[in-house]
Amino acid sequence: MTASSQSGFDFPHAFAVVTSERATTPRTGPSSGCAVGTQPLGTQSGSAQPATQPACTHPRGSQLISTRSISGQPGSAQPVTQPACTHPRGSQLISTRSISGQPGSTQPVTQPGGTSTPPTRHPRAATGASSSYRILHTVGDNDARFPLASVTKLLSAWAVLTAVEHGLLTLDDAAGPPNSTVRHLLAHASGLPAERGEPIAPPGQRRIYSNYGFELLGDYTATRVGESFQEWIEESVLLPLGMADTDVDGSPAHSGISTVSDLALFAVELLHPTLISPELLAAAATVQFPGLAGILPGYGRQQSNDWGLGVEIRDHKQPHWTGDSFSPRTFGHFGQSGSFLWVDPIADDGAGRAGIFLGAERFGAAHVAGWPALTNAMRAWQP
Repeated sequence: MTASSQSGFDFPHAFAVVTSERATTPRTGPSSGCAVGTQPLGTQSGSAQPATQPACTHPRGSQLISTRSISGQPGSAQPVTQPACTHPRGSQLISTRSISGQPGSTQPVTQPGGTSTPPTRHPRAATGASSSYRILHTVGDNDARFPLASVTKLLSAWAVLTAVEHGLLTLDDAAGPPNSTVRHLLAHASGLPAERGEPIAPPGQRRIYSNYGFELLGDYTATRVGESFQEWIEESVLLPLGMADTDVDGSPAHSGISTVSDLALFAVELLHPTLISPELLAAAATVQFPGLAGILPGYGRQQSNDWGLGVEIRDHKQPHWTGDSFSPRTFGHFGQSGSFLWVDPIADDGAGRAGIFLGAERFGAAHVAGWPALTNAMRAWQP
């Protein structure tokens, strides 16, 4: 198979291959583009350093925000004196742009089974400066809206990490079942079952993929940011990146609806972040609680079912939905709606490459059989 073919799938679908250049612009805040500045976050063994310029506030006005390291150790509180960020929701109408930068048309959501949901247009524009990027190859309608299922978890995890970036919570805050933390919930290591229920293992002992864990993570984040998780993901991720055709109106685990065009913007953020620090990205893409065994949904038990902070890490898993050409550092997510987003940070001489696939048929045998070859072709594509 080559990426230039129609992928071999006989249902409505779209995909794109994206490459990126490194970001050179400052990170932005959770609403109207306030500069996050150089408020650093250490690695898990690092210590917090004082902010070198005022940090962007949560859009509730000026307040004290504690600078914390990724390890969750308290830092020194810094007064924030800059004007509050105001959320521009509803303030203007902003046209959606397709991946190519040309005006895109609003499309209904294509659901498995052929039904469609009316589109939602949000008054969003990109307030953060993203890395420049190139679309190497596309197939299908990249402005068609599809359900994301568990690819939603990538967006939700990023919203949690922006709250960490702004000092509103830490990775080691207690959250979920007893002795569990935000870090455990992001890494599917809290011991919670897939759906609502009591823990089935102590935290940090098994990799148990848990939608319920992400539900509790959304609830906890909402208490710390002072608004619903759905509002926070809008302000902290979708608005700054200009993801105008994306909605996460329900579950943080699986309610997302988006387009290949929007996810291309998010993929570049995963490669070269503008909303969180490079240090926090490095932590997100590093295995949390190494060596935990568990089941990779759809692909069976993995002796080392590696996971980062909300992202699945490929490492040496077999079988896997990405092909055998991918580096162990590849990370991303796939969803039961028949969707995936992967990024390989060492591809294209270190600039990184990403692949997005959305389709109208739920994940099944055709995806298990076809995705490894398709992803290999996407990673190898040369214009």
